[in-house]
Amino acid sequence: MIRRVFLSLLASLLVASSALSAPQHVERAKRPLARGAQEAPPAAPSISDLAARLNPNGSSSAVLIDLASGKILESYQGDKSMPPASVTKVLTTLFGIERLGAGFSFTTRLLASGPVQGGILQGDLTLVGGGDPSLDSDELVLMIEQLKEAGIRGITGDFLFDASLLPHVVEIDDGQPVEAAYNPGVAGLNLNFNRVYFQWNGPDELSLRARAERHAPPVQRVSMVASNRGGPVYEYSYENGRDRWDVLAGALKGEGASWLPVRNPPPYAAEVFRTLSRDYGVILPFPKVVSGAAKGREVARMERRELKLVCRGMLHFSTNLTAEVIGLRASGASSLAASGRAMEAWAKEAFGVSSPSFRDHSGLGDRNRISAQDMARIVAVSGKRGDLDGLLRRYFVPSGNGNKPVDPDVEVRAKTGTLNFVRGLSGLIEGKRGKRLAFAIFSSDLEARAASNGGQAKPRGSRTFANRARSFERLVLRDWILTHAR
Repeated sequence: MIRRVFLSLLASLLVASSALSAPQHVERAKRPLARGAQEAPPAAPSISDLAARLNPNGSSSAVLIDLASGKILESYQGDKSMPPASVTKVLTTLFGIERLGAGFSFTTRLLASGPVQGGILQGDLTLVGGGDPSLDSDELVLMIEQLKEAGIRGITGDFLFDASLLPHVVEIDDGQPVEAAYNPGVAGLNLNFNRVYFQWNGPDELSLRARAERHAPPVQRVSMVASNRGGPVYEYSYENGRDRWDVLAGALKGEGASWLPVRNPPPYAAEVFRTLSRDYGVILPFPKVVSGAAKGREVARMERRELKLVCRGMLHFSTNLTAEVIGLRASGASSLAASGRAMEAWAKEAFGVSSPSFRDHSGLGDRNRISAQDMARIVAVSGKRGDLDGLLRRYFVPSGNGNKPVDPDVEVRAKTGTLNFVRGLSGLIEGKRGKRLAFAIFSSDLEARAASNGGQAKPRGSRTFANRARSFERLVLRDWILTHAR
């Protein structure tokens, strides 16, 4: 019986390239013919054939595990350790929920150190960060309204901010483009995903704002100038805890806008709070960092929804800041690298795997490693226990005619991961008659990644690699669904 089965392969799944010939149309395998009849049609391409065709210069691996028995059903280079990119966030979710609890909540507080007399706080006011990665300018306004309800319109002491709960990380990964908003600083006090909104109308009208849905106050702590020079569009310097940007004037044609990362989030958040407070009639002095433990009674708070829902949003939108905050809070480590190693040790002990090696929690860096076999094993164990229920996003696996699923009764839920010349996918297949499968599929071309300029957002060849890797995933998943999930 021919085991490999495929529906037709659409050319739209493959990248047109003179260096790559698209796989020929393959019909689903038929039953063996009776003795004396004509020879049966040849088997469909194997995973190794697809890997050689779609990732000829790199490495690929794929593993499929049955949840009920724990048996490995398929494996191609399954023990090869590879960078998982944002698939790392699956581990971060499990690590965070295990250490902090599914109901854990990030909380930001305002503490008053004295009594209130005639609308004036006789003492200090402290903004205490709880590490909340989703706190935004609109929520600061809600805290200011609580402050006013407590009768406070001004203070006699200092306006302080406390971000000591988590270590200050200037950027998640030093190999990213300098202007990448997905690579911000991390701290115990964060705001607007630690981004600032840069808007321009030609090179002479520039603004930087702490933009949320309803409020977008101006920002002074981050500066921007436009200059006539050669070189990259953005140049950046970090001086005395301040972000200083220089943008190429010739690149600012007409109106436009872009998000930029904030490297020192705590004073940025405190400045925005002070600006918004003034707009709402609460006058505060220039913010200062707290020395020692924050003191006082709570007069306002902003509490995030439960951690499991935060993780669900992180997995769906792949927010790097959220992953790093969860990992740092769960480990209690003093640096991002140490926190990654703590998650690595936990994964090895909790799941009995050997290949994990982590230096962050988002997968943004390419120094993280795990094998497809270990990743699939972790997903299989967690999936069987229900730890991933409701967390993973649905992943569409098309049939040979493109817009239709390969089998509408089979559902795939997974987390993707993408870096330049790196692609990962891992998750669960819910098949027919209660069949449940876990899988991991990785592709990378680390030589091409090393040769590309780390400061480039889209180095040459990276888009072609990504499209081919995505085709590899879908074709392998299609085969597994037809072979094992029905």
